[in-house]
Parts: sequence; C-alpha cells; structure tokens
Amino acid sequence: MTIEWDGVSEMNPWRYAFTIATGLEPPAALMRGAPDRYAYSAAIAPMVPLTSRAAGADKAAAAGILSSAAMVDLYSQIYAQEDITGEWAERAGLLRTAYTGAASADRMAAITQLWDGAGDARTRYSRLVLTAYAAARMPVEDAFADQSADLVAAMLAAGLDGNALRWGAQADVGSLTWAQLALAAPNRGNPIDSGALDSFYSNDDSDNYRKSRFLLAGLAGLGRVDQTAAADFASKLEIDLNRQTRWTRLIVQAADVNNPALVCFLAGVGMQGDGWDKMTSVHLYHIVSALNRVGLSAEARMIAAEAVARG
Repeated sequence: MTIEWDGVSEMNPWRYAFTIATGLEPPAALMRGAPDRYAYSAAIAPMVPLTSRAAGADKAAAAGILSSAAMVDLYSQIYAQEDITGEWAERAGLLRTAYTGAASADRMAAITQLWDGAGDARTRYSRLVLTAYAAARMPVEDAFADQSADLVAAMLAAGLDGNALRWGAQADVGSLTWAQLALAAPNRGNPIDSGALDSFYSNDDSDNYRKSRFLLAGLAGLGRVDQTAAADFASKLEIDLNRQTRWTRLIVQAADVNNPALVCFLAGVGMQGDGWDKMTSVHLYHIVSALNRVGLSAEARMIAAEAVARG
C-alpha cells in the first residue's frame, strides 16, 4: 500500500495514529508547529524510532507523562544502539557520565551540560527530570552551591525529598534552594517568619514575583508560615488567598468531607493552564491545602515545590 500525503495540509489525531501504527513517521512539514499532544504520544509509543521518542520526551517529562526512571530507560536504549549517532547519542553518553563519572566534578559537568543544552524552560525541566537520580548521587559540597537549586529541583521532580533535604544545611535562608526545601520537607517545626519571606522576595527575579507568590501560597496551604507574616507578605504582593470562586468552594468542601478522589479531580481542573504562568496563587493555595488535608501531603509538597521551581 502506498501512503499518499499529497493534498494533506494539516495533521490530525486520526492521521497521526494510523501513520505510527503502520511503522511510518509523518512528514516533517506537517509536524512543524503541531500541538504538543503528538510529542506526548510519540514519547510513549514503542513503534516510534528512539530518537523521535526522545524528542517527544523533552516535552512529555515536563508535563508529568514520563517519570525519571522512564526517561533513563529511554536514553539507555539509545546508548545501546550503535547505529544512533549525533546529538541524541551524545546526550545518552552525557547521561551515562552523569551517573558513572569517576569524579563528582565530572558528573556535575555532564549534568549541567544536559540542562544547558535545552532550548527552552520546558525542555530544561524535562532534563531535570532526566537527571533526578544522578542529582541524588551528587555530594553536598560548596563547589556545587551554585547548582544546588537545580539539583534540588531535579530530585524533587522524582519525589526524592529525602535526598534533596541533605542540602538543607548548605542552603541560605531566602535562596531558591531554601524555598524548595521549606516546602518539600515532610515536617517542619518552626513556621516561616517575615524575615525569611522578605529575603526570598529580595532575591526573586521572576516575572511579577511569581515565585514569591507561589512560595506564600504553598507555605500557607501547608500551614508552615506565621499568620501575621503571611498577611503582611500577601499585602506586599497584592494577592488575596481568601478570595472565593465556585471552584475554591468546591475543593474546600471536598476536603471538608475527606474525599481524596474528588480533591484530586478538582486539583486537576484547577491546573488546566498550558504553563505555570497561568497558575494563580489562589488556585495553588487551595490545591496544596486540600491535598494536604485529605492525607496526600507528599503530593501537596511536591506540587508546591515544583511551582516555586518553575514559577
């Protein structure tokens, strides 16, 4: 059978599914600018060539579709294929060095090269997911202090909070590393005070202080911030975490009756934007708070930490 593409001006799910099901790849011209759903499909489709799956994984991992273990498995297959050369083979080699390099400096250099080789923020976060377990093997040393925020973000992307917390003693209060760990720690004794919040705010170069907004929302949702400090900081950021909508009332009610399934569903509804720039402080606060209240504290902590890392 001959597959005819003449006259086809756009890709759709039906055409894409039949194409990869028959062991073919769609024409590159049709895939330029195609929606991300095709990359997500390619990342998990076993019939698609490994390099195409890896290209899709650079988007799929950031969307939560592929775990760190799945990413490592994919790159391991690429490394084992001698007929695969070029950039993907080089990245597979870098990943191997990130795990098996004899010196910690060599491992850190390979990890950093994988991060910095990303073309945009989303791809870079996928590379954080890819290197999560390699980051967990890095020693806590002053030499790697500049990379500590990304190392912690990578570990938390795979839920490795225990490994990430090793950096707690090295993290300066008010730094991005400190903020992620303040949210990710399973337990915290003393509430965060205004001095720590102001210190983070002064170091925050994100758009419209988004990271600071997310930090406050996450800490408030987890009950880890002094109430007076939270109110003052919210006033400085010009946000109102007590603002009510139909959605906020629904997710609060679901938590009130201890319905984890409904809380998860409503949390998903509240996270339907195409990027963290679409997330609001109010939504994040209620998502973290509701998950925490129904016993899903680990999920609440990881979502809050990721929000700050990607804000």
